[in-house]
Parts: sequence; C-alpha cells; structure tokens
Amino acid sequence: MKMIPPILATIIILSIVAIALYYSKVKSNNISELALWIQAIATVVLVLITGFYALETRQSRISQETGFNKYVVAMEAATKAQKEGFDRYVEELQKSRLSQQEGVEKYVKELQEARKQEVKPNIYGLFYWYDNLGKFFLVLKNVGFGPAFDVRATYSTIDDAGKEIKRTFECGMLNTDKEKANNTHFSSEHMRMKNLVKIEITYKDSFGQRFSNTYEHNLGKSANDPIPIEFADFRRKLENNFRTEDIRQWLQIFHKTLDDLQKDVKGIKEKIKP
Repeated sequence: MKMIPPILATIIILSIVAIALYYSKVKSNNISELALWIQAIATVVLVLITGFYALETRQSRISQETGFNKYVVAMEAATKAQKEGFDRYVEELQKSRLSQQEGVEKYVKELQEARKQEVKPNIYGLFYWYDNLGKFFLVLKNVGFGPAFDVRATYSTIDDAGKEIKRTFECGMLNTDKEKANNTHFSSEHMRMKNLVKIEITYKDSFGQRFSNTYEHNLGKSANDPIPIEFADFRRKLENNFRTEDIRQWLQIFHKTLDDLQKDVKGIKEKIKP
C-alpha cells in the first residue's frame, strides 16, 4: 500500500500532460469538451484516491485488530506469568516458613537433648565384700551428671544348690557422686558360686525419662573391688548394729546360763536333802 501515493501522483501528472498535449494538438476553442476531459480525469483520480483511502482504512483496521489481538494475547501471557510467578513466590514462602519452623523445632529439640545430657544420671551397681562382718553389700553409685529418682535395683542368681536368690533395693533419690549401700544375703560361702549375679537397675532423670542398666558380677572377684568412697559411714552403722546385736545375744546367753545354773543348783539341793 505504500506504493499507491506515488502511482496516484504519476497518474495525475500523466493526465495533466495528456490534456496539455491534446489541447496543443487540436487547439480547439471548445471549452466544454476540455472541461469534460478534465472532469473525467478528476473523477478517475478521485475514485482512485477514495479506493486508496478505503484500502488504507481497511488495512489500518486489520492492523489495529491484529495489534489488539497480539496485545490481548501478550496481556494474557503476562497475567499468566504473573500468576505463576506469584504462585511460585507463595510456594517458596510457604517452604521457607516451613523450613524455618522445622529449624526452630530442631533447634529446640537439640537444646532440650543437650540439657537432658547435662543432667543425665548414670547408676552403677556392684557388690562390696566387708571382711569384718563376712558379708557382701550391694552398693549403688551415681556416676552421671544429675540426680536420679525412683531408683530400683534388683539382683538375682541361682546358687550351686539350684536355689534362686533374688532381692530388690529401692531408693527415692540418689544425687551425683553419691552412694547407697544395702545388706545382702551373700556371705563367704557364695564367693565360690559358679553363676554370676545379675543386677538390674532402673531410675528416672529430672525430666521423668526412665533409664535402665544391667550388670553381672562374679562374687569371688568382687571381693577384691576397692572400698566405696561413702561406705565408711554405712559401715560404722552396721558395726554399731552388729555390736548391739552381739551384746544382746551375749546377755541372752548369759541369762540362759544363769537360769540353767540355778536349775542345776536347785536340783542338787533337792537331791542332798536328808
């Protein structure tokens, strides 16, 4: 369509030239005939110009419609891209928030676990041989970092005669680096026992979490274990109890002996009566 204006200009120029040539050739004074030619040529030019602008208008409208359609498609594509981008942003934001929440929960959990480790108790059980009394004692020691609660220790074994020996010792609380000792039924005759003695210990920490430990001891080898640190106080109490018991038994034997002597003297007196 860009070539139409030059063509129209060429037609007009050629028309003017044709009229001039025709007029110079005929040199007619008939003005009406010349006007008719000019009107015919003007009509043709006007029709061409009208057609040109009609085509231009149609082409412009088609171009506008095409441009508008492209604009609508571009807007739809841009809207879709914006929506997809916003959806991705929301999804990433949700993932980020979820990741942050998981990170916080993980940090809190690790902090709690670290705190639990700082106050975690650990109860160790052993048998201590006290030569003066000729007996074994069960000793529980807290070698952990925090206090232990609801301590329960059960030792069990089968002696050489096939008899089961099982006892339970309970302690409400055992602090760090502290010991508790308890009397047992094991004496020197159990040093040669073939079976091991199993100690099962359960206890709780400050958070209420329950733990359990299991140990096995050979009483013959346990007689050589070092003296527990806090066993001295318990030993003095045991010795005082045993001394009191020995004195009580001695007094009972003494009174029984006196009673027997009195009975013997009374019998002798009855026999020697005249």
